[in-house]
Amino acid sequence: MNVSQLLVFQRTLLWIVPRVDRTITQWEKNLLARFPIVKKFIRRSLYWSREALVLSFVYRWSLRFINQALVISNLEREIKDVELRRKVTATWDFECKRALISSDWYPTLQKPNTHPVDIIVRATGFEAQQFALPIYGIDGCALAEQWSDTMKAYRAMTEPNFPNLFVLLGPKSRLGHSSVTIMLEAQLKYITEALLYTFENSLGSIEIKDGGRHSWSRNVDGVVTTIRHDFTWIYHENCTLEK
Repeated sequence: MNVSQLLVFQRTLLWIVPRVDRTITQWEKNLLARFPIVKKFIRRSLYWSREALVLSFVYRWSLRFINQALVISNLEREIKDVELRRKVTATWDFECKRALISSDWYPTLQKPNTHPVDIIVRATGFEAQQFALPIYGIDGCALAEQWSDTMKAYRAMTEPNFPNLFVLLGPKSRLGHSSVTIMLEAQLKYITEALLYTFENSLGSIEIKDGGRHSWSRNVDGVVTTIRHDFTWIYHENCTLEK
C-alpha cells in the first residue's frame, strides 16, 4: 500500500522479533503434497517449538535470558544510532508482554523521510475487558454483570446460569506464544462432545455448576501467578485472579 504520508503514534515500547518468513518454493509444495507426513512433521515441530517458550516465561528458566539477548542483539544489529536505539528499547523484560513480529519496522524508522512530529494525541481508548454482547441467562441474568467483578468460565467456555451457552476464546484462553487455532480446535472438540451428550441423553440443556467453574479457574490462576507481567490492559479491573 502506498500513501503520501504516514503518522505512527507509539504508546508503549515493544520488543521486536524478526519475522522468519519466506516464499514456499514450488518444489517444496510438490514435496508436501506428495508426502503428507512431512507436512505433519513440520506442523508438529512448529507447535512444540512455540510450546517450549512457556518454559522461559512460566518457569523462569535460563531460556528467557537467551531469548532476551537475541532480541537485543537484533535491535543493536538493525539500529546503529545509539539515541534512536534508546528510544525504541522496551523497558520491561522480554515476554512480560506480547512482542511485535516484524522485519521492516526498524528499517522504516531509519528511512531518510522519517522524522518525529511534535504532537499529542488524547484518546479515550477502548474498554477491551468489558463484554460487549447483550447475553441474558436464567431469570434475566446478564453475562456482562456476572463478569463485572471477575471474568471466569469453565474451560473458558461455559458459565453457570447460562445453559447451552459456549463462548469461544473466553476468559483466560488467550495465549501469546502460539497459534490461537490450537485453542479453538480444543474448544470445538469439547463443545461437540457436550452437544452429543445432550442429544444422546435427551436433555433440553446443559450447564456447568458454579463449583466446577470456580475450581477450574482457581487451578488456572495458580499457574498465572508464576508469571511476571508488567502493567498491561489484560490485567485490569475485572481480570483479577481467583483465590
